[in-house]
Amino acid sequence: MLQSNPITHHPPLLHQRRIVCSELYYLASPYTSPFQDVMDDRFHAAVKAVARLTERGLIVFSPIVHSVPLVKAGLAGGAWDNWERVDRLWLYHCCAMLVLAIPGWSSSVGVNAEIRIAKGQGVPIFQVNPPEYRDWE
Repeated sequence: MLQSNPITHHPPLLHQRRIVCSELYYLASPYTSPFQDVMDDRFHAAVKAVARLTERGLIVFSPIVHSVPLVKAGLAGGAWDNWERVDRLWLYHCCAMLVLAIPGWSSSVGVNAEIRIAKGQGVPIFQVNPPEYRDWE
């Protein structure tokens, strides 16, 4: 039976370390830029990466793929500070972090923060080098 208040009720399993460790991957990728076309390209690259990884049998959470449509739909906040708590919890339950090595990833405030969090939680980190974007179509 569903609990009446999911905000205050946390099932005991929620607090166990990486309960879905063999299944869930976290895809870190850059997003923020002073240029909207760069952010659009980065969003589409993350979507394509999630699609290709899913086709290969992985269960992938991408904070960019998840949050950008929510912000565009009117959810307040788009900065890393607003998403850190959410991303930290997802990382806690992932078996590994995949870093999408597209232009801007190494200087991304969000990606670097996610890497620090993953390292602090003992989450293995792997770099995903996508083929040329045309090959992902």
